[in-house]
Amino acid sequence: MPGCESVQANPRTAAGDLRLHRPVLETVQLLPACISTPEWKAWTASLTSWISAWNDFMNAGGITPCADYNDTADEVDSFIDSMLSWYRELLAERLDMYERAFDQLDVDIETARQNCEEAHDDQDLLISSQLDDIEAQIDAICNP
Repeated sequence: MPGCESVQANPRTAAGDLRLHRPVLETVQLLPACISTPEWKAWTASLTSWISAWNDFMNAGGITPCADYNDTADEVDSFIDSMLSWYRELLAERLDMYERAFDQLDVDIETARQNCEEAHDDQDLLISSQLDDIEAQIDAICNP
C-alpha cells in the first residue's frame, strides 16, 4: 500500500561473509501516511518475525552444501531405486492377487453353469418321464 507503514526486505551481503551469495534481510520502516488496519499490522508483524528468523538462520550458518554432490546424488538414486523396487513388488503382488481372484471367479462361474445345466437336464428328464407316464396312461384308457 503506497504511503502506509510497511516492511520491506532488502537483501544485502553479510559483512565479512566468505560466501558472497548469503543474503541477510533487513527491515525498513516507512512513516505512516494512512490508517493501518489490524490485518496489515498482523501481516507486517508476521513478516518482521519471518525476516528475523531468516537472519538467525543465515547467521547460524545457513545451509551447508554437501561435501560431495556425487554421494548425495547416489543416495537419492538409491532411494528412488528402492522405491521403484517396492512399487514393482507391490504391483506384482496385487496383479497376482487379482489374477487368482479372477481365475477363481472363472472356476466359480463355470461350476455354477455346469450345476445349472445338470439341474436343467435332471428336470428335463423328470418332466419328460412324467409326460411319458401321462401319455401311457392316456393310451391305456383310450386304447384298451
